[in-house]
Amino acid sequence: MDTIFNDIQIIIDTMDENDINYVISRKLLEYLHNEIRELSITTLAEECYTSPATITRYTKSLGFRNFVDLKSALLDNKKFLREMINDNYKGLIFNDGNEYKEIFQYTESIKSSLDDLVNVINFKDIDNLIEDIYEAKDIYIFGMQLSGSFSFYLQYMLMSYGKMVHFAFTRNQESKFTENVKEDDLCIFISVDGNYFNARKYIFEEIRKNNTKMYVITQNPNNRILTNFDHVVYVGNYQNGRSSNYKFLLFIEVLLNRYLNRYIL
Repeated sequence: MDTIFNDIQIIIDTMDENDINYVISRKLLEYLHNEIRELSITTLAEECYTSPATITRYTKSLGFRNFVDLKSALLDNKKFLREMINDNYKGLIFNDGNEYKEIFQYTESIKSSLDDLVNVINFKDIDNLIEDIYEAKDIYIFGMQLSGSFSFYLQYMLMSYGKMVHFAFTRNQESKFTENVKEDDLCIFISVDGNYFNARKYIFEEIRKNNTKMYVITQNPNNRILTNFDHVVYVGNYQNGRSSNYKFLLFIEVLLNRYLNRYIL
């Protein structure tokens, strides 16, 4: 799931408002859409009533070498998320007087995406995956942004079935996973459009050194990096992000239902 925004979200959601990490995270969010490019470590420390050394510790706890790298990551993620939002919601406006027409067109797009999954779904691939899930000692699931949300849901459900499943919320956790995975474990990567592969190439390169079996679930068959994985499970052709989300959720529901009926009930 991890982006720098996700790291900040976890801090905001889990720490007390008086905790210095909470204070720093909140101040960074305040600056994000205004003047963060010009924000200095000294100014941030003064406004958080702390020291530059504390800001540096905060920065390193998020996996960055220094404050400049942290700011760069914030700006890069802000740009990427803005582009993603523009792509996903281009032409989708619910406040222009044509709301019902927009909703109808949106639901038609969702139906088309679901039909796409039905046309390509391969139950042999699903059965191979659930068998490996059942046999694996530990399972590690990787995904960022919305794919991370699907990954988190898959983790939650498989754990309720008694499997030991790990999911990384932060970059630091992902890096630790590469050190912990063993040959009898299983790694599952979920990436709707393949963005994870470009952003986290080093992750699966390190895991491959351990001879750990790796699956990837994606709708992007054209990424050359897919040759690095043992199994590729396709959920259809590329469609706009907003309708593909429903397709991935349906796929995960099918996978979980298949697992439940074969190994639990």
